[in-house]
Amino acid sequence: MTVSFSQSTEICIRPVTHLYLSEGTSDSVLVAWSAPAPPADLFILSYSSADGTDTSKVTLDGSKTWSLVQDLLPSTHYMFSLITIQGDVSSEPITASLITGQVNSEMIDRDVTNYTLSSLFPATEYEISLNTVRGGEESKPVSTSVFTGRS
Repeated sequence: MTVSFSQSTEICIRPVTHLYLSEGTSDSVLVAWSAPAPPADLFILSYSSADGTDTSKVTLDGSKTWSLVQDLLPSTHYMFSLITIQGDVSSEPITASLITGQVNSEMIDRDVTNYTLSSLFPATEYEISLNTVRGGEESKPVSTSVFTGRS
């Protein structure tokens, strides 16, 4: 009599459980996550705008717990997805979304030397850029970041 049997093992990985999004500027987002246990070999971070016009996928080292995503479109809804990879096994994606910051522009007369920005939110970082326009040509902008106080 011959008896045969096979043993199957299912490999389970513990994916990242929380994906955090923090808007850096109107065109960048800091994506952060908690490290899985056991550690990952790789992460695949994907993002796309809601209309599908801006998409990208980045492979990251498994020791990373954050990535700065830059060159995003302002005032755009983005979906972010992170997949954990250990060996040949990949997790289900964890997702999060946000809308990048709004860009407003104001035309200021050339004789104005002081200008007050209004309707700003408290405890918010803003990037302010100023450039000159003469005829059809624009200068390179000068920029600074400011943080509004708490109200």
